[in-house]
Amino acid sequence: MSQTEAATVFGASRTSVCLWVRAYRLGGEDALSSKSKGRPKGGKLTRTQMESIKKSVLGKNPEQLRLPGLLWTRELVGFLIERDPCAISETCCLSCLSRD
Repeated sequence: MSQTEAATVFGASRTSVCLWVRAYRLGGEDALSSKSKGRPKGGKLTRTQMESIKKSVLGKNPEQLRLPGLLWTRELVGFLIERDPCAISETCCLSCLSRD
């Protein structure tokens, strides 16, 4: 069966079928198993932790907290969070800081 025919049979794009074939050739059946989707578990800040970080960011500049730079970036907020026992991604930092 050609990849084009397989795409029709499975209701997928030819590109998807090509990727599946390539994955199979490189990793066998295990490479075709479903991967978990969505945001990984854990990594959440409690409301108290979010408020603490928010106060630090809104009340001081990074230099005052012994971090490099004069303006806050997601990376610097991440460094600030890593000082606590809980660390989250830079993307999550931005969404946490924008919450009320």
